[in-house]
Amino acid sequence: MQMYVPFISSDIYVRTSDNNGNWRGWNKQATDGELKAHSNATNNPHNVTKSQVGLSNVQNFGVSNQATAEAGTNNSVYMTPLRTKQAIDKLRADKTPADRAAVLNPTLKQLSEYTIPDEFYLTTEEYMKMTDTPTNDNNLGWWGYNSYADAGEGLIQTLTANTIGNHIVYTRVIRRNSVGAWSLTSNADTGWVDMAVSGGLWANGNDTVRMRRIGNVVYCKGSIRGVPGDDTLICVIPEQFRPDKNLTMTNTGILNFGTVHTHRLDINMNGNFFFVRSTLRSHNGYTYDTWYSLDGLVWIARD
Repeated sequence: MQMYVPFISSDIYVRTSDNNGNWRGWNKQATDGELKAHSNATNNPHNVTKSQVGLSNVQNFGVSNQATAEAGTNNSVYMTPLRTKQAIDKLRADKTPADRAAVLNPTLKQLSEYTIPDEFYLTTEEYMKMTDTPTNDNNLGWWGYNSYADAGEGLIQTLTANTIGNHIVYTRVIRRNSVGAWSLTSNADTGWVDMAVSGGLWANGNDTVRMRRIGNVVYCKGSIRGVPGDDTLICVIPEQFRPDKNLTMTNTGILNFGTVHTHRLDINMNGNFFFVRSTLRSHNGYTYDTWYSLDGLVWIARD
């Protein structure tokens, strides 16, 4: 090997010979600065291709932001675990109950057979097919959720009625060899809910017929008038307020001129709420303008 350093520069040239003593051409050697610059270069100085490093099928995409991930329409970005979770959360929030009902196997007939921990929704039709739900005549739909218990040895099932103002929640535990009974676990307050009185009856504005459920106790208040006769249907009570047995109750009221009267009311398990009769009734029937109070009625709701 020969080395040559010109006087007019600090460049270094070297050459080598082959096995026959023939000299090859001179080659300029890189300086320390040039080596460092080449080492730090990020512009692919050797023009390496994706296929040369086994990345021929990888696209040169950037990372998605949250808005793009949630929109789900861009096909030229990559998803991180965080962006994936954000997209799933947004998709779940946008889904309607009907969309999410598809999670259930269409052949499923018992909730106890559904053991995948996840949220699902039972439409009216699906709910009616189940043989092990807490009630068998509710048509409001239910949210369901399964979660592991006892280090994976058991499963807690939860059903929540899907209706505004109704906070009925049932839970039960499923183990390997047993399925527990459904238990009402909610003590939530529905607040006062207006009832739709039957045609022909009047409800008194701020004193309209209302019901409220706290836990499994139902409270009623309000007043009506326009009762045409005995056995008048006041309203059909919504499912969550219906009693656990057929009830007969009495209530009292005071007319403007001081007369106290008593009236009988029937509250049935099927929701029919009847004005049966009153002590004000004469051979001419009822006075149309008389107000009848429903204040103070209390009963136990059925599960």
